[in-house]
Amino acid sequence: MSEIVSYNPSNNTIIWKVFPSPTSQIEDFVLRGNDAFLLWKKTPLKKRIDILRETYLGFQRKKEELAQSVAMEMGMPIRLARDEVQYGLNYFLWYLDNAEKYLSPEVTFESDSEIHTVYYEPKWVIAAITPWNYPFMLFAWACIQPLLSGNTVIWKISKEVILTGELIAKIMKESPLPDWVWEEVYGDGTAWDYLTDLDIDGIAFTGSTGVGNHLAKKGHEKGIPVIMELGWSAPGIICEDADIENVLETIFFMRFSNSWQMCDGLKRLIVHTSRYDEVLEKLGKKLLSKKMGDALDESVDIGPIVSEHQKSILEEQYQDALGKWAKILAKNESYPKSSQGSYFPALILRKNQKDMRVWKEE
Repeated sequence: MSEIVSYNPSNNTIIWKVFPSPTSQIEDFVLRGNDAFLLWKKTPLKKRIDILRETYLGFQRKKEELAQSVAMEMGMPIRLARDEVQYGLNYFLWYLDNAEKYLSPEVTFESDSEIHTVYYEPKWVIAAITPWNYPFMLFAWACIQPLLSGNTVIWKISKEVILTGELIAKIMKESPLPDWVWEEVYGDGTAWDYLTDLDIDGIAFTGSTGVGNHLAKKGHEKGIPVIMELGWSAPGIICEDADIENVLETIFFMRFSNSWQMCDGLKRLIVHTSRYDEVLEKLGKKLLSKKMGDALDESVDIGPIVSEHQKSILEEQYQDALGKWAKILAKNESYPKSSQGSYFPALILRKNQKDMRVWKEE
């Protein structure tokens, strides 16, 4: 069984290795998760909140270490990585502070003769599958909510961020969370595919539409819920009366943040014809003013792509666009020339004029 290897994309050096979880271990996690559920679901909600609040404090104490791990392992600039970890902690805390409000029994109708009450019950064992682009925040989304609800969770993290996964697992294991209530699985797509074939009762997934369709079919066949966040195609729209100077930083962040590796990043920009040339000129200048380089450098704005594989996908898309309709408007190649990391130029591509659709107000 070959090891899973994690590389630092800033320099392509090996930073961590782990063996994939064997099928026998995955099966054991599911069996023990089913057993642990019987006690965890009976644990009063207030007690579950107290236990997970202690867990939250463990992550709070390790937030800088987590941010360093995210930056080193997936190439997110360290300033953004700190924000990513803090966002995850903010969600974690919100779940803790609001669990009683949303999980306590709710009386929906009451009369002299009858009372209608909704009880919020856990499902059982949840398979949580998350990608690499925001590893801690997505862990918080996928794992903390079902745990608070009384479910047990088996988490499959992306093979690109196993070091971060190990750190998260260490903090979880050092917390007062009971044994087998939460476990982590390592591997590629075969691991989550095998996990979701077993005796689980729900799937939480963030990732590609193709995998989401596959998991949705599995959920349908099993008769279990599947909660998914898949790829987005978000446009940005700039109207005639827009304050361009103020909006440009938002546009830059939504397109180039995390080296454009985010599901709701801007895929296209729709600009009123009267502001079109101005927006392209100023956005190009802003892009060229940003610094690319090692993600652990505090002054860096744009880090490397997470892996050589992902970089090669971008290169193919780039060459395809140039061959069909694109013209380079701005190209930032400020990353270290001596670097052997997974860097890709930050680009603004403009459609050829003959292929553009013009937006005119009536």
